[in-house]
Amino acid sequence: MYWIIFLTLQLICVLLGWQFPPIKKIIFKLMIFTFMLFMVDGYFNGIDWVNYYYGFITYTDLVEYFSSYEPLFGFEVYILKYLFTDFYLSVAMYYLILSVLLYFAIIKLRGLFDFNICLFLFLLIIINGIDLFNDQLRQAMAFVMAMFAFIQLLKNEKTRFIILSCLAICFHFSAAVVLLFYPLVKKNKISVIDRKSVV
Repeated sequence: MYWIIFLTLQLICVLLGWQFPPIKKIIFKLMIFTFMLFMVDGYFNGIDWVNYYYGFITYTDLVEYFSSYEPLFGFEVYILKYLFTDFYLSVAMYYLILSVLLYFAIIKLRGLFDFNICLFLFLLIIINGIDLFNDQLRQAMAFVMAMFAFIQLLKNEKTRFIILSCLAICFHFSAAVVLLFYPLVKKNKISVIDRKSVV
């Protein structure tokens, strides 16, 4: 029921954005804010938080975090622990960072292609599943970093693409799959540009 309420609110925002295009960006910001609130509030219904909480209260130095998690995730949790000392506040701050990055990733992607940003966010949540964002903190951050990497690839910024891909991998090793996009986009770069110019 909790997630049905969340998805219903997001869908209402999509319909409002479609009905009132001049305020679409404001509605999109509201969707991101709602996303953040529901993810923070609903986080402890998941499974992964038990593992992270154990590490949060048990690990005392950076080496323990690095040996248990991917490097950047371990480093971020370590920093949040010593800034806020409270696990719930650290999770809230993590989601704030994630939400802001997601907002800018979608806005930057919107700069390359003409699409409905409200609908895009809604579909992103539906297609990837709420679990990606609500339960799997490392994968969610890696996913957003991979979005930034893909944007750089579309701009033909190879070095930035590789750097951002490596950052994504440092949040979750599964993000290495983003490197497979390089030969695909490189091969079809002309058709991608042509489609954009037609739109």
